[in-house]
Amino acid sequence: MKLRRCEKSRIRSKVPVLFFVLYLFVCGLFSSAVIAESGAETGGLDKAEHLIGKGRFSLALTQIESVLRQQPQHVRGRFLQARALFAMGKPLQAQRLLQDLLREQPLFPEIHNNLAAIYVSQGDFDGARRQLEQALATDSSYQVAYDNLTVVYNRLASQTYHKALSPDETLALPETRLAMISHLSLPVEKQDIAVSVNIPPPDSSPLSTGDEKAITTMIKGWARAWSAQKAEQYLGYYDDRFIPAAGLSSKDWAAKRRVRLVKPRYIRVQVDNVDIIPVGKGVVSVFIRQHYESDRLNDTVRKNLIIRKSDDKWRIFQESLVR
Repeated sequence: MKLRRCEKSRIRSKVPVLFFVLYLFVCGLFSSAVIAESGAETGGLDKAEHLIGKGRFSLALTQIESVLRQQPQHVRGRFLQARALFAMGKPLQAQRLLQDLLREQPLFPEIHNNLAAIYVSQGDFDGARRQLEQALATDSSYQVAYDNLTVVYNRLASQTYHKALSPDETLALPETRLAMISHLSLPVEKQDIAVSVNIPPPDSSPLSTGDEKAITTMIKGWARAWSAQKAEQYLGYYDDRFIPAAGLSSKDWAAKRRVRLVKPRYIRVQVDNVDIIPVGKGVVSVFIRQHYESDRLNDTVRKNLIIRKSDDKWRIFQESLVR
């Protein structure tokens, strides 16, 4: 009898242990399933993003929708869905998706940027400008938004310039497109958000006489430094955030300019026909005719300079040929 009681006691002592082991096993299976689902989800969206980069938007959309069926509110999935839909010629669907996302996730500059690109495709440059300013308000170092905002400012300036010269003529400008983003990064923390955008919004308010004089003086000084082949003085007329053309970095552009300034035996630069158009508070679009002469080249071109005021000084933010 004593032996049987001991056996029953050992069996009862093992029961809780068996239940505990079974509990751990079940929990382990559940955790593995969650991890597998999360991994599959990330992998699916990574694949979709890769397909978008390859221009295979329909396949990408299929991949994204399989993820969204499991998690309809997935932020990255919805962002990529909008990107694919826009590329497939469905801008209104993409616009609604991004607008819904912004109400929930206002700190992603990529969402503002892509919504701006959709607005530009619809001819709404003011709407695009507002979205890009919001992108820079959430992340003041977001270079894509700077590049796109400069494109929008140029277009707005060209429209204003044409309207002032030929108000009764229809303006025929080449199609404008903005760079869109496929990768969604983590949002900037609230404490890191810039209080104001470095590039102020366009405004039709007139320039003061003092500002017009300062801008004209700056442009003439820029031409003189160029003619004198003083590279550092010449580069000092450019904004710290100057955006070079042809996709060059600011560092590479400055290096090339230094070489090009010293190679010719002489340079003569003259500027006339200066037209200053206010684009915003502290931002102007300036059209000039530039006469360049050296022992290697003699040329006259029409240029557009986007110039902004920083630290009480007017500097060139972007330049492009008009001809």
